[in-house]
Amino acid sequence: MMLKQGIFNTRFEKILIALILLTLGVYLLTLGSHSLIDPDEGRYAEVAREMIETGDYITPHLNYVKFFDKPALPYWMTAIAFRVFGVNAFAARFSPGILALMGMFTLYRLSSRIYNRRAGLITALVAGTSFLYFIISHITITDMPLAFFVTLSLAGFYIGYLEKSRYYLLFYCGMALALLSKGLIGIIFPCGIVFWWILLTRKWRIFRALFSLRGILIFLVIALPWFIAVSLGNPDFFHYFFIRQHFIRYLTNADNRYEPFWFFIPIIIVGFIPWTGFLFVSLKEELSTLWKNKPEEKEGELFLLLWFVLIFLFFSMSGSKLVPYIIPVFSPLAVLLGGQIDRMLQDLDFKRTRTVLVLNATFLLFFAALMLILPFIQNDYSLQKTLPVSLSISLAFVAGVVVIFYFYGKRDLKAIIIVFVMLGVINCIGASSLLGLYAERHTSRYVSEFINSQKKPGDLVVQFRGFDQGLPFYLEQRVVLLSHSEDMKFGNEHEKDRSFFIDMEGLKELWNGDKRIFIVAYNGELKELAPIIDGEMKPLAVSGRKSIFSNWPADGEGAFLSKGGTP
Repeated sequence: MMLKQGIFNTRFEKILIALILLTLGVYLLTLGSHSLIDPDEGRYAEVAREMIETGDYITPHLNYVKFFDKPALPYWMTAIAFRVFGVNAFAARFSPGILALMGMFTLYRLSSRIYNRRAGLITALVAGTSFLYFIISHITITDMPLAFFVTLSLAGFYIGYLEKSRYYLLFYCGMALALLSKGLIGIIFPCGIVFWWILLTRKWRIFRALFSLRGILIFLVIALPWFIAVSLGNPDFFHYFFIRQHFIRYLTNADNRYEPFWFFIPIIIVGFIPWTGFLFVSLKEELSTLWKNKPEEKEGELFLLLWFVLIFLFFSMSGSKLVPYIIPVFSPLAVLLGGQIDRMLQDLDFKRTRTVLVLNATFLLFFAALMLILPFIQNDYSLQKTLPVSLSISLAFVAGVVVIFYFYGKRDLKAIIIVFVMLGVINCIGASSLLGLYAERHTSRYVSEFINSQKKPGDLVVQFRGFDQGLPFYLEQRVVLLSHSEDMKFGNEHEKDRSFFIDMEGLKELWNGDKRIFIVAYNGELKELAPIIDGEMKPLAVSGRKSIFSNWPADGEGAFLSKGGTP
């Protein structure tokens, strides 16, 4: 049964709209709630900041050396946000946050065409209130831009197929923008999913309808100019970006990011909190239905399942795995859940609903228990800071389970869905607080604030080991590196000015020279630093796990302890 399409004219739909607006408000109000997290947020924000400072929007630079790990579009979007909102954490996260919200609208549109309008509203809320979707939208990395533009491309294809419209052009546009966001997978995912869907449904005529000279032209006009310009200016770009960053990284463990094949399964389970129970039931029923029917009879569900399965397998088979990689599968899964929940509301099958709720309650209570014990089993953060957050989330989930079964007793499924959405919103607020706690221990902000209060023009800042990539962002100057992360390998190999890549002997010369320097070192590395700075010397300041030394005395007060946690 299809619900009547048109304006939102039922009380439940209006409540869903209000909840979407509430979710939107939570997203925007929490984007700037904490400092940039190293290394990822510092890295991508700093590349964008350097684009503005240098005026070079073609060749990305990190710490003022060439940086070709990712294409330029995410940096451009962040640079625009910096121009509008200033150089700050809110602006740095503005583009992933807005793209996540645009993704919710795109999924609403797709789900409305596959199922109906009410399913579309539920789909948007399922995506927006899922734990991992929210977290990735609040981190300045390239995974949310990739997920959105792949979603835009595939939604454009399927709506174009259903409506025989110009939506097909979005397939090409989204694919080009995905390519500019994270590379070749922006093409591989949309083309691979569409190919297998056409093959399994035997809708060969779609190849002809999809093939469009206008679409190809749009793709080339969007995608090619930057790749041509950066390649002309940097002869080594092609090999490093396409061979090293794509094929070698995917096929090998070159970056030490190996995880087992099943790595993403628990990530998806936890990432879909509070909707995980619906996810299991939805996948089981859709796979069972497809098994019993011809693919062309359930073409929408087949399209969504291929979207999920092919991306899941692609990343699961890779030699390099990180948690954010899997975020593109949240789009098709959210649509499947939206359709599943809508059918529950239509059918009023309370026996099946009870099974879903029991399964979902199990995951919610497990997550509540995990959150409750988390402050007691970790040593990095004080109990005073972590317990209020974890306890609030735990109590909310336990109370939510009680309220859910109360409404189940009253056979009020709409109220149950509203409770799930509210649990998701509460979890998003809690996730923002947890990110804030994590940021205090993994940010360069507090170290930089002290150095900025002391340094004069011409002073140098040296990081003793590794590279906290938020340092140049908050300092607004280049940092001298004794050693560096894999991210800086290309820049190191192609940098002519060797004064910013030094060894222990070079550090000793700087320390004993006429120029003032500040050394940022992790407390666990102070034994290695001792011979350079004269081991009895006290740090000017201690910020969390880091100490700051200088070959000149500090101005004003002595050492301090910032928000960075326990030293």
